[in-house]
Amino acid sequence: MASPTKQRGAKTSTAKNDVDELPVSKDLRVKGSEARIILLCRKAINSKPTPWDKEDLLDFLYWMRQIIAILAGVAWGLVPLTGLYALLGFMALMIGAPFVWYQSQRIDEEEFGGHGNLASEGSAPALALFLLVWIVVYTFVHFG
Repeated sequence: MASPTKQRGAKTSTAKNDVDELPVSKDLRVKGSEARIILLCRKAINSKPTPWDKEDLLDFLYWMRQIIAILAGVAWGLVPLTGLYALLGFMALMIGAPFVWYQSQRIDEEEFGGHGNLASEGSAPALALFLLVWIVVYTFVHFG
């Protein structure tokens, strides 16, 4: 049985390549998700507005919200903030901080599905993570 010849410039896809090489931008490829997240963070803190792929922007917003949830959960638990105002404060921070960031980067929300799509990316897991961290820290610090 003859093996098919590989044409120059033709992209072949295997399961290993799809997992190991994740695109960060059209011209940059990295191996492993940790390196991809680091490069996305470097791109995000760049002072100049840079173009974003939809997948990269949504991934960055997801992880930004997870980091905000952990930091806010620890802070709310240590300070002892409780009640509805504390929860509403976190919700404002979770929606507001990414909004301020992508406005400063001059990102057109409509290009990525509108403000609702960007505001909801990763919000439910971030809320759950915030509640978990907030309750655990508060319990250990004030009742431990």
